[in-house]
Amino acid sequence: MEIKRMRSRGEYYVYVYLDPRKPGVYKYDDYVFDYEPIYVGKGKRKRAYYFEGHNKFLKAKLKKFSKPMVQILAEKLEEPKAFEMEVALILLIGRRDQNKGSLCNFTDGGEGASGCIRSEEFKEKLRKLPRKSEETRRKLSEASKGK
Repeated sequence: MEIKRMRSRGEYYVYVYLDPRKPGVYKYDDYVFDYEPIYVGKGKRKRAYYFEGHNKFLKAKLKKFSKPMVQILAEKLEEPKAFEMEVALILLIGRRDQNKGSLCNFTDGGEGASGCIRSEEFKEKLRKLPRKSEETRRKLSEASKGK
């Protein structure tokens, strides 16, 4: 499988979601938040404001209130620098699943496939994969309703 990466032009940023139900002073080295941090991420364009596509634990937490507060911590970063900052912040604040902090992140950060461009050969292989039947798609849709 061939994957080409687009060059980054300082278009990335690092953001944190804050829980509006938990005001206070949350200090982590030079970072001070007025609300409890619950997620750290790297994005570009409007990624920080699309709350879908995150892990199930964060989704469950977000159902308890309308939207998290979004704070952009750094902008105009090259992708490697954004990944580096994301990893450092997750380590600094700590992950909840490891009983080390308040973050709903399930990984240490620094991964992702942003900017990937699939080769034509790879796309053709995907097109040749067998498709789910209409009946299977209907059953999957019914099973996922209400979740």
